[in-house]
Amino acid sequence: MRKFIKKVLEILDGTPAVYGKKQRGQSLVEMALVSPLLVIMLAGMVEIGWFARNYLILLEVTRVGARTGAVQQNELGPLAWDNRGSVIPSGVTEEEFINFMHQYRTCNPNDPSVYIGFYNFLACVMLRSLDPLPFGRDQRIELGALETDTFPDDIVISAFAVQVVDPEDSIWGSPPAKVPRGDVKYWPLGVDGGPQALVVGRWPTNANECHFRENGTFYDTVNNAGDGLDGRDPFDWITEHAYTLNPANRTIPLSDLEPRHYLEVAELDSTIPERQRGFAWLGTHKIAGTGCYGSEWDLKEVEDLINLSSFGLNLDQRRYVPSQGLVLVEMWWKHETLSQFVGLAPVLSPVFAIMGTDTVVSVWAAFPLPQVEPRIAF
Repeated sequence: MRKFIKKVLEILDGTPAVYGKKQRGQSLVEMALVSPLLVIMLAGMVEIGWFARNYLILLEVTRVGARTGAVQQNELGPLAWDNRGSVIPSGVTEEEFINFMHQYRTCNPNDPSVYIGFYNFLACVMLRSLDPLPFGRDQRIELGALETDTFPDDIVISAFAVQVVDPEDSIWGSPPAKVPRGDVKYWPLGVDGGPQALVVGRWPTNANECHFRENGTFYDTVNNAGDGLDGRDPFDWITEHAYTLNPANRTIPLSDLEPRHYLEVAELDSTIPERQRGFAWLGTHKIAGTGCYGSEWDLKEVEDLINLSSFGLNLDQRRYVPSQGLVLVEMWWKHETLSQFVGLAPVLSPVFAIMGTDTVVSVWAAFPLPQVEPRIAF
């Protein structure tokens, strides 16, 4: 029995056949074999924690921007924004481009040449909250990035007016006393879907659609139908025939219409084909499948978000979906592994190449925005 127990101990202890005799260098060899694996496992855990930390910071930064936008009004409200600062210019001289970026993309309210409005104010609050993480080309080059590297960092901000409309409302009928519900250009849930949210406005007004040029012709984002909704202007959600519902451009006397017949938000959208959707801080994020940049959210996606289509609400529950204004903040940020950040990439990069060295983190947040809430009466 004693021999049997001794044999079991030899097996469990992993010692050589001659039990009890000291073997020189054995521990050193074992440590040499095991240490790299332990270092890799430890580094992997640290990298996962580093990524999770940065992701949570970015997510909170977008929420800070959206929460800040929800309470802005008057000269800092979205309706007071100077549209000259919406679209990043192209085809201009270097001096003109630098002047534009200084005027509309600088976070220095003490400089009288810097314009501060709704969109760049939100972006500046977000960048302040992001510190000390680097953002954009200049900061990354200062930290050692190569000028030939790609810099996908960007912030995009949009404001939406969302109106809940019931296809069975008594207003739908025959003009001019009523409006045919068939004149509505798009029903997200179909004409039999009950009350549903429709986007009736998107700001900035000169950067809310996506068109791209191909062989001299402008197209939009989905099936040649801007935003996937038959090319409709966000402010023009009803087909206008011999009459108009927009008080800014009506063709029949005001006395002939009840107030509720003004069903379109009185904003004039740009008639120039647009290649930017939403206010873009740097204009580096390209919308896949188009020649545009900016927001990934088209009108249909916003309507799907508000309508809660995946929740399967019944008609009675859907009646409580509120009409509202909405501020949407999107952010893209190039994530670098911690080994790159501290200069150990040459040692660990072959191991962590599977994680990717050019990972772009994408986050977004949306909050109510009373300043653009639609005031349409049914």
